Amino acid sequence: MKYSDITPYIKQKLVREESHPQYPNIKVFNYLPETQFSKKWDNITKLCRGLIMDVSTNEIIARSFEKFFNASEHIESGLDIPNETPTITEKIDGSLIIHSRINGKDCLSTRGSFISDQAIWATNWWNKNIKQEIYKEGWTHLFEVVYPENTIVVRYDFSGLVYLGSVNIETGQTSFFEMPEPIRVVKIIGNTDFTKLLEMDGENEEGFVCYFPNSELRLKIKFPQYVKLHKIVTMLSEIGIWELLKSGQGINEIIKNVPDEFFKWVKSVADDLCKKYAEINLESSKIVNEVKNLPTRKEQALEIMKYKYSSVCFKKLDNENYSEVIWKIIRPKIINKSICQN
Repeated sequence: MKYSDITPYIKQKLVREESHPQYPNIKVFNYLPETQFSKKWDNITKLCRGLIMDVSTNEIIARSFEKFFNASEHIESGLDIPNETPTITEKIDGSLIIHSRINGKDCLSTRGSFISDQAIWATNWWNKNIKQEIYKEGWTHLFEVVYPENTIVVRYDFSGLVYLGSVNIETGQTSFFEMPEPIRVVKIIGNTDFTKLLEMDGENEEGFVCYFPNSELRLKIKFPQYVKLHKIVTMLSEIGIWELLKSGQGINEIIKNVPDEFFKWVKSVADDLCKKYAEINLESSKIVNEVKNLPTRKEQALEIMKYKYSSVCFKKLDNENYSEVIWKIIRPKIINKSICQN
């Protein structure tokens, strides 16, 4: 892969690039919410999940796990589960950390930044705790960083890095190497019955990652309880989506931190709100165009009052801001039920 292969995706706002703070030619690439939202997945977008490249030479310095999907989404898409025994590991509820070697020094980044809070925390922890060289030519080591300030849903009784595996930069193959203490190693689950895994649930756990080595397929299974709690933590609700749209933020901003499980629901709510807004906007404009040539304000008002959304028409007739009125009209009703029931 070359930098010129990625730049069209950057222009389409499907992939984001960020330069290393000291070496501007070295960039990390990560897919953007629009890619997830529109499902524009191909070899490039799936690979740009923490890919690090020297764009002056096209050398790939680090390669992360490619984008992988929920098992339920994979099955619903009509795709087969490989007929092979997977390696099942615990899914850690933290942030992905990508280890690379830049100008002879260890570099720890997240999948979109060299200087994110998580990357800085991981770097400080690394410099304090790791004295042994772990670099292995041609491989990228991947970790999950866990610490209190980065708690999402699961609460852990430790802070540090959890080793997930290593990816061959050329082939994408996953392998596992020995890591020095105090790096923890992700827990391997003995149960490999895929059907039973899909039926499981757990408390204070995120779920599993299933890796099928012969097929190079990786799927995730999230526990229902985790999904419910994540929805509460991220304050996902119809009112919340309405407030973001009302403030002028687009769908990409809304789904920026939304897990895959909620994409379909968020899109449905946002589409419905935008459709209602557009219908009221169009209909009220037609009414105003019909009455604005009437000779008196009284006649105009009498005609407008026949319309359900007369408040919008009066705002338009007087050339005033009508948007707030429409948003108020379409505000979702609050239903007294647990958010976990959605």
